[in-house]
Amino acid sequence: MNLKVLLMLLKHTEKVSIMGQFVFSGGMLYLDASQKTLRQFANTTETLRDILIELYGVPEKKYQMNRFTIPLEDGDLNDFLEARESIKRH
Repeated sequence: MNLKVLLMLLKHTEKVSIMGQFVFSGGMLYLDASQKTLRQFANTTETLRDILIELYGVPEKKYQMNRFTIPLEDGDLNDFLEARESIKRH
């Protein structure tokens, strides 16, 4: 699936949808900030965590877990792609 299409669909999700480490609500993604979850996306979880903190701030307690709050807007796709490139370089 095209990431841009996925972000567009999630942006228009009004209800709360909980899928394990991911919670979608009102155009927001709440990502579990645990090492276990971040390890699914990068080998160096500290680098990924630092990048997410720089982009979206420190994790907050949401839905019984510490989560990053990520607004799902078009500009976030560029942020995501830049962050992914930064992770690959480390």
